Amino acid sequence: RHKELITLTHKLQKELPYEDIQSWTRGLVFPDGNGKAQPLEQRLLQSFDQYPMPHVTLPDGSTVFWGFLTGAGQVQSLAITDAQNHLRLLGAADDLLLAGTDPHKLQQARLVVFVRDPQALARYLPVVRAWAAADVLGFNRKCPGQDHARCTAALQAPLPIQAYNLNCKTSNGKIIQQHCALPLPQVPDDVSPGLFWQ
Repeated sequence: RHKELITLTHKLQKELPYEDIQSWTRGLVFPDGNGKAQPLEQRLLQSFDQYPMPHVTLPDGSTVFWGFLTGAGQVQSLAITDAQNHLRLLGAADDLLLAGTDPHKLQQARLVVFVRDPQALARYLPVVRAWAAADVLGFNRKCPGQDHARCTAALQAPLPIQAYNLNCKTSNGKIIQQHCALPLPQVPDDVSPGLFWQ
């Protein structure tokens, strides 16, 4: 029975692709929530130190990983891999967890996502929006179910999502600049915040 449990654990466990994150972000600099420039690699990886790491596998085989800075739960990181465990999207959230659905507090929060392929943004933005909605609700919501109305309200809230293309050419090759921003495509809210538990 013990061997069966070990086998099942290995089968269900997903590994965050640390090497991909490092290769995507090494040498890049991005302002933190206070406007102070910091290495993007450091900002993202420092919030992925939980074990086991919260994650959920979607029906298409993609996996969403998220974590938070120990002692500062409002500093969060997000990563999405495809069915082959190739990194497709990274995200850094500041103060989203504390904002709730209050529009004024959401203006002070942010969720910045980074992609190398703009098509990945269109594909995974519904997932990012659902994760952000779950985040402002504190996760662990039953929707569909008893929390359906709250989940719907969270998806309709002005979630502060920005997107950047990591393949964008910058003037100094290091700092991710505003001209690297990507417009958020119009996507349906067809992913439930109820998927995300921790």
